[in-house]
Amino acid sequence: MSYNFYQAKNEKKLIRMKKVKLLSYICIMVLLGSLLVSCTEGKKEQDREEIVITLKPEDPNAEELEGKKPDDFSSWAAIYEETVESLSFNPDGSATYKGTKYDSYTVDDNFITLKGSEEAKMRYVMKRKKMLLYDSKLYKYITVAGTYDGPEAGSLVGLWRYDNHYSYEFTDKGTFYEDENFPGHYSVNEEDHTIKLMYNDQFEDTYLYYSLDGDMLTIEYPWSMVPTKSEDQ
Repeated sequence: MSYNFYQAKNEKKLIRMKKVKLLSYICIMVLLGSLLVSCTEGKKEQDREEIVITLKPEDPNAEELEGKKPDDFSSWAAIYEETVESLSFNPDGSATYKGTKYDSYTVDDNFITLKGSEEAKMRYVMKRKKMLLYDSKLYKYITVAGTYDGPEAGSLVGLWRYDNHYSYEFTDKGTFYEDENFPGHYSVNEEDHTIKLMYNDQFEDTYLYYSLDGDMLTIEYPWSMVPTKSEDQ
């Protein structure tokens, strides 16, 4: 009887210990879950802040730019960093773009051409109170396991990647993914060599210029620019 009594007592003690361990485990998991939700919400909030910066509206007091040329202004900045100079036309006839100085430049109705040890040619469009400056990148077709070996002639369908960081994936159903994160629908105007990206959310519709050469795709993406402002403006 004595043995059974102590045995039962030990079993009850063991059961209580297991319950305590289980309760502790549950508490830890709840705490970890709360931390994960907090981190996720923080990341979402950061993403929202970045989107707000990207979609910064035009200044209603800004000067109308349509009908003007880029070199009518000495300095340009991205619309989300209006005090940080990105492009400048200098009094000596030289130009500077993203920190690189060019010996000379020309501006016609559609393109800015920067000349030096290297040459850069950028399309531009004056639109209301900003300039759309088209940045050109060369994307390579990426073969995906289980699909055909290369792009069909004249077709955008497939995965295209630049520098392992930027990508476009176009499907034959008219949908796309930009940088593997931003989905939407697209349409192509082969006559104008433009792609219209219609994002599912977050961004306004965007027109890209493109050209195809075998498994290489050149994309010209528009960035909104404004005349550079001083820190006190």
